[in-house]
Amino acid sequence: MQIIIYGKGKLFQSYRKVIDWSQIVAIADKNVGTQELIEGKQVIIPEKIQKLQYDYIVIFSDTYFYDIRRELIGEYFIEPERIVSWRFLLREESEADIFSFIKKTIKIFHIKSMLDVGMSIISNYIFSMNEMLPETEFVMDGVGIPAFLFYKQIYGNIYDKLDDVNSFYDLVYINNGWTFDTHALEKLRNEYKYVLLRVSYVDYSKEKVQSMYSLLQQYGKVRRFYLEDSIYFLIIAENETVFPIDIQIFVATHRPYNLLNNELYRPICIGNKYQNVAYLSEQNGDNISYLNEKINECTALYWIWKNTTSEYVGLNHYRRYFYNNEILSEGNYLNEENIYKIFQEYDIILPQYVLLPNMRVEEQISNTISKEAFEKGNEVIRKGIKKYQPDYLEAFDEVMHGHKVFLCNMFVTRRDILNEYCEWLFSFLIEAAESIDVSQYDNYSKRVIGFLAERMMTVWLLKHNFRIKELPFDIVK
Repeated sequence: MQIIIYGKGKLFQSYRKVIDWSQIVAIADKNVGTQELIEGKQVIIPEKIQKLQYDYIVIFSDTYFYDIRRELIGEYFIEPERIVSWRFLLREESEADIFSFIKKTIKIFHIKSMLDVGMSIISNYIFSMNEMLPETEFVMDGVGIPAFLFYKQIYGNIYDKLDDVNSFYDLVYINNGWTFDTHALEKLRNEYKYVLLRVSYVDYSKEKVQSMYSLLQQYGKVRRFYLEDSIYFLIIAENETVFPIDIQIFVATHRPYNLLNNELYRPICIGNKYQNVAYLSEQNGDNISYLNEKINECTALYWIWKNTTSEYVGLNHYRRYFYNNEILSEGNYLNEENIYKIFQEYDIILPQYVLLPNMRVEEQISNTISKEAFEKGNEVIRKGIKKYQPDYLEAFDEVMHGHKVFLCNMFVTRRDILNEYCEWLFSFLIEAAESIDVSQYDNYSKRVIGFLAERMMTVWLLKHNFRIKELPFDIVK
């Protein structure tokens, strides 16, 4: 087996001496010294991974596992099944992380009843059910041998085997997917809403995971999550209602990237430096593409406003996607069903707002670009709002002098709300962008109007009473 290690930080250094170096092809890291070697293996920048022959890339980081994973998939077009945790190489597991994920799943999916098959993880971390979910209506039964008396404090009923189970559960948890008998799913087919099945990086292979994914699909819809501790399969009962919704989420890009491209997510090339015949282009139809250098993804927003008709509409960026919830995996990107459910209660989906406790919003921008660019950009935007949207001047000042802001120009909303926002935004933004001369600024500072425009959603929302659903989102820096 040929392995590329990604990351040479503290975690890697702590295990360096126990690694079987005969399997290692190279070490990848963004910080590389001149002709750097570790244990006789070359240290390379990530861009060189594609030139090497390998079976798997092993990430030596828990904190940045998913950031690195997403970058490898998106930036370097690495097959997701080839990217694994350092636990794959060291044959180690963290039961504490597994237990934490089980609790997170119960909370996210509003689980009221659960069947724990094997009782091998949860019982190691709690003594009674009150510790599991205090002040929550929740019952849990188990399947297996009650090794200790306190098991009766945790589980309502304990069954010797699955054939004895005759109750319905919101969630069935199966800890060891590699040895799991599909007879159990046949037995439980009509007795669960979700099945969460965990497989370990220990004894992992991409072929085994793909085979299991294909097998499980006969029992319902399957989502697959690659996380730092394990791989999880979430099986959703086939009889779960499907909610059709007329929606498109546009994914703006200005260079090659491994994008989602399907009925829901529609890539669109912006600016004039990159085009892909498989994607949409903002240079077609009613557009302001000539302003892309100044206002960034707002040219895509204008194109969407003027050239599309779906009832619901969203904007993402090539590096960013909303998640359905706090499970931060590419297998959990925002989907149609969750969008439908959200819009039964909310008007707009936005990224979780950013709190800047030690600086004002205007300082966050001014600290990253030239002082002159910020002052000039801020001046023309404020002047435009005062001229065309004077009722929003107070809101503009409040946001810029404040500490809370929605960033990234990401959203999903109804068409009427999109129309209202775009009519407001572009009433002053186009003129502001055309009026400012950015030729003397560095490439980053030239985007000052775009950076300010990114804060305009927050300004606009201060004058409205929309019901906002905040979601976590994916970003690779």
